[in-house]
Amino acid sequence: MRTRHALRRCSGQGFTLVELPAVSNRKTGFTLVELPGVSKRKRFAFTLVELLVVITIIGILTAMLLPAVQSARESARNSQCGNNLKQIGLAIQSYEAQWRSFPPGGFCVGDGANNHPVKGRTNWAICLLPFLEASNLYDMYELNLPNTGPENQPVLQTFLPVMTCPSDVDTDTLSTILTNWTSPASSGNSDPILAAPGSYKGVTGQRGLPYWFFDDATTVAGPLNTEFMRGPLHTVVEEVPRYPTVQTTHIRDGLTNTLLIGEYHSTTQPDRRAFWASTHLSHNLSSTQPDSYARGLPDFDACVVLSGIQQQCHRAFASLHSGNVMNFVTCAGNVIRITPNMDGALFQAAGTIAGVNEPIVLLE
Repeated sequence: MRTRHALRRCSGQGFTLVELPAVSNRKTGFTLVELPGVSKRKRFAFTLVELLVVITIIGILTAMLLPAVQSARESARNSQCGNNLKQIGLAIQSYEAQWRSFPPGGFCVGDGANNHPVKGRTNWAICLLPFLEASNLYDMYELNLPNTGPENQPVLQTFLPVMTCPSDVDTDTLSTILTNWTSPASSGNSDPILAAPGSYKGVTGQRGLPYWFFDDATTVAGPLNTEFMRGPLHTVVEEVPRYPTVQTTHIRDGLTNTLLIGEYHSTTQPDRRAFWASTHLSHNLSSTQPDSYARGLPDFDACVVLSGIQQQCHRAFASLHSGNVMNFVTCAGNVIRITPNMDGALFQAAGTIAGVNEPIVLLE
C-alpha cells in the first residue's frame, strides 16, 4: 500500500508511469521514468506588434489583388456584353433570311407635317423578339397601336437580359421617359411612363446638319436628299416610301464594314439612357458622329457641356468598359470593339450603307 501511495505522489511531482516488459523477478511490469512535467503547459499568443504586422501584410496583399479581381470581373462582363450583341446579330440575320430585309430601326405613322403627327409603332428590338426566344413577349405587343400606349406598356416595362450589358448600372430599375414627339397625341400617351432600360442602340446612319438624324420622322420626310446619311436601322415612315427597310444589297460598303448596333450608357440623366423597347426617337437608336464627345463618353451631362447641343448627345455611343471601349455588331453579324480615339470621319462613315468603303479600325 505504501508503494502505490508513493507512486501516486511521484506522478504528481513530475513523474509518470511507463509500462515496460517485466524483468528479473518483478511482477509489476512497471518502472518509474522521470519526464518533464506536463501538468502546466505554456500558452502562446500574438503580441500587438505582431498583429499589426499581419494586418498590414494582409492589407497590402488585398490592395495588390483587388485590381486584378476587378479587372477579371470587368473582362467577364465585357465578354457577356459582346455575347449579347452576338445573339442580337444572329437574330437579325434570321430576321433578314425570313423577311429579305433588316427590321426597321423604328416604324412610324405620320410625317409630322400638315397636321399628321408622328405616331411611333414598332422598332428593331420588338421585331427581333421571336428570334430571341421571346415570342410570348412579342405576342403581347400590339403592332398597330402606339408604342407607348397603355396596351403596349407591359412590354416596354419588361426587363430583357439580352438587351442589357452587365457593366451598366441600374439595369434592374424602371426609369421615367417622355413619350411625346411633335405633339401630345403623337405617341398615343402624353404623360411620362415607366420603361425598362437597355444597353444597345441601332445605327440609323450619320448625322447630317447639326439637328438632322435618321431616327427622326421629320428628317426622313424632309425635302433634302438625305440618302448619304442612311444607315442599316433607320426610322421608316409609312408616308415616305423612298426610304424603306434596308436590304443587304443596299449595303454597298460591305457588311463587315458597316456598323449595325452598338452600346450606349450614361451615368447621368437616367431618362437619357437606352430603352430597348421604346420607339421614341433616340431611345434605342443612335447615329455615328465625328465628334469625340459623341463617341465613348458615358456621361450625358458632360457631353452636353462639350457639344452645347443636346440632340447630338441623345445619339451618342458610349460604355462603362475599361477605356470606354464600345462593343458593336456589324451587318455581317460579327462583334467588334471600337476605341473612343477611332478617327471621327471613319466612324461616321462606318454607320452608313453607302459611304466610304474602308475597313473599320477595330480593337481585337
